[in-house]
Amino acid sequence: MRSTWVCILFLGLLVSCQTTKTPEVSREIDESALAKMTMKVILEDISPTFWRDPNEVGSMYFSFFLYNNGQLIDQTNLKTIHVVNEFGTNWTLDPVTSATTVGDWFRCSDDTLSLDKSVLVLKRYTFDFELKDGKKYRKKVDLSSLFSVGSVYQYVYSNEYNGRKNSQYVNSISRPQVKSATRSGDDLVVEFTVNDSRVTNFDVFLYDKNRKSIGDCPVFVNDLSGQVSKQLNSGTAFYVDGRVNRVIIPGRTVAFETGKTFGDLEHILINVTDAATMIHTGDYLQLITKSDRFHLQ
Repeated sequence: MRSTWVCILFLGLLVSCQTTKTPEVSREIDESALAKMTMKVILEDISPTFWRDPNEVGSMYFSFFLYNNGQLIDQTNLKTIHVVNEFGTNWTLDPVTSATTVGDWFRCSDDTLSLDKSVLVLKRYTFDFELKDGKKYRKKVDLSSLFSVGSVYQYVYSNEYNGRKNSQYVNSISRPQVKSATRSGDDLVVEFTVNDSRVTNFDVFLYDKNRKSIGDCPVFVNDLSGQVSKQLNSGTAFYVDGRVNRVIIPGRTVAFETGKTFGDLEHILINVTDAATMIHTGDYLQLITKSDRFHLQ
């Protein structure tokens, strides 16, 4: 289950990200060390079926990762994280609590722009990180950089959003639709559609009955060359125009968790992604949309 810049599978429950309207905190920044720091920010449209209690969470999130010389910083080395956007909305995150709820990094939604956390503002976000050794880092990311220079878009909304939509609003990637997922001998055969020309790649996520990942699937599209695996549509193409994609996943190609097999498979998800956009040297933005959970047939 891999894509260009997304190496971490987000699992479990949603971290509690409190949004407030307080002034930005003044912090001393280690400018020399900052030159080695890079970020990846993901705008993630998540189906409510991803969560154990869909009524308690939203569907449009930003997730972020901090790297030092290309290596993902260990979350246990972080003391505090503070995020603020141009509207003054703030998120303060506890790395210890977050580590136990969403995996290795963070995902946050905004409850000021919609009733169901289905909209994010496409403005500049400031990320302040403090490590346990006392060093502080600040990164500023303009989320509108995902779109064309001079874009009029100021908001991105999920597939669940049903509020106002005008020229300042842009939709996230269309949600992929899983048509079937069946076992055939030692293979898993999945058929799905996606109708969005921005999509360039996808991942298949495998889960057991407890919603825990049971293994990593192989790569089906090479991000650099666009070459398609023979497991996908017999190697012809990856269809993003609504036509059905058929992917065959042999069990021998899956990196299963210890003791796990296809016999533990209960349901799957499809993630579709656009091509990551480099906004500064080493800093990237990417759009991701998850399918609904689909139970094995």
